[in-house]
Amino acid sequence: MLQFSIAIDLPSGRSVRVPELSNKLYLTLVKYAENRDLYGLNQFFIELLKIPSDLDIIDRLYLLIYYRMVFVSDNIIFTNKINKNLEFKLELILEKLEKYNQDYSCIIEDRDIKINLGLPTAIYFDENNNIFNSVIHNIQIKDTLIDFNTLTAKEKDNILTLLPSRLATKIHNYIDSIKKNIGEIILIDGKEEFDIQQYSIDILSNRTMVFVCSLYSHNLIDYFETLYGYVTKISADSEFYKNLSPVETRIILNIHNKTVEKENKELKN
Repeated sequence: MLQFSIAIDLPSGRSVRVPELSNKLYLTLVKYAENRDLYGLNQFFIELLKIPSDLDIIDRLYLLIYYRMVFVSDNIIFTNKINKNLEFKLELILEKLEKYNQDYSCIIEDRDIKINLGLPTAIYFDENNNIFNSVIHNIQIKDTLIDFNTLTAKEKDNILTLLPSRLATKIHNYIDSIKKNIGEIILIDGKEEFDIQQYSIDILSNRTMVFVCSLYSHNLIDYFETLYGYVTKISADSEFYKNLSPVETRIILNIHNKTVEKENKELKN
């Protein structure tokens, strides 16, 4: 049976289609987020959403925020010093990211070698997927074009060792230009009157993935309490619950609670 999916239009102008997030998959996602496993969380998203290998970091961040907004919740909750909850709409962050829709690509050349550079095509960086490698989109050597995004870390390293060292200097200069032109991206504006601190990310570090991790963090006890309440109150099958999305679960529970409240009022009258 075909799985429900939605199309998401990204800041670059590209569009990707992603599958619905079920409670069963959401539990796995939450476990990665709660354990602060940035690598595992990144791999989970790549496999779940079939993220194209050439998708840049702005599009990736936009995609993961939009996905959370549609299938989990469209806001995040802040608790201030007096324990008052404040809601912040995720669409405000998406609007900020949409401003970064210009072309950041750059071509560097050296004799018969031409390298196409662009924003990093990763949102998580480690020793095998570093910033230097992730800004290289493709390499043309004479008539041979190599799609760098589809190569393994070892294959990338093997190719880079064959290139003139002066090209490495030009790539580092491009990375410095990205730092200068984009710098830190402010995702959440600080509001002193509401006790909300400014939150920004640096797309050339793992701070971006740390933000995504925080966005999907959810207390596991709350998750299982919701499951218990859903099964016991509505007398629904737990398997049916696992196939619902988190946002659908809340809608059904809210309908149930309103119905019970209405019935209690009628009995009281």
